Amino acid sequence: MNNFENILSNFETYDLNNDEKISLMKRIDIKYVLHINQLSNILLQAKKNYKRLRIKDRLMPVYYTTYFDTNDFIMYTAHNNGRLNRYKIRHRKYLDTNTEFLEVKFKNNKKITNKTRIYRSSNTDVLNKADKDFITSHSPFSAEELHSSLKTSFNRVTLINKEKNERITIDSDLKFYFLKKVIIPENLIICEVKKEPGKPLGGFEQILRNQRIKPFRISKYCLGNYYLNNSVKHNLYKEKAAYINKITCTK
Repeated sequence: MNNFENILSNFETYDLNNDEKISLMKRIDIKYVLHINQLSNILLQAKKNYKRLRIKDRLMPVYYTTYFDTNDFIMYTAHNNGRLNRYKIRHRKYLDTNTEFLEVKFKNNKKITNKTRIYRSSNTDVLNKADKDFITSHSPFSAEELHSSLKTSFNRVTLINKEKNERITIDSDLKFYFLKKVIIPENLIICEVKKEPGKPLGGFEQILRNQRIKPFRISKYCLGNYYLNNSVKHNLYKEKAAYINKITCTK
């Protein structure tokens, strides 16, 4: 067990069935990237004011995600170019609970993320009628123009502050899959603070700021495509990838 896993095992916990109280389906998302060796100190400081989501006694449940896009990667291009009023459509499976969702995320021109989702019962990326109707109802896309694209897997720690108005996700052991190619960025941690629009700087953000870790706009979907998909433009992600390489190789 890693040092940060030992620290996590001593966090106060909360159960999955209480998670909807802080689902934050309409929210502001603030992301950070850091080296895995920085995590222990951050968690030690957060332990007093944050609880850890407990899922079947797993410290870090496993998530699998399949992204959907058009043949010309409209959603990737919009995200890569920094466009607002953009969509992301994905199938997410929570391995430890064998639960699946089809999700549509929309980021508006005020940088507020709205997420809608439905349960799925089929263990496949093939879209059924309910999936297709959901996509048509919640996005400008039709299922017929979409195909499964990049896939990801990662381990996730979910924390909430004790006031239940802020949720933190910490993703490690990231893997990206595209066609028959796989890449595993070593030492990379992607941390995301999710909170209601208009809320001030939270305690976890202050911890990160004190460690000189600044917000960093990053998308797993864009990063994976940068690494593995030669059919899309990469120029706007080169600088981000270079920064990630720098911080994950120097600790």
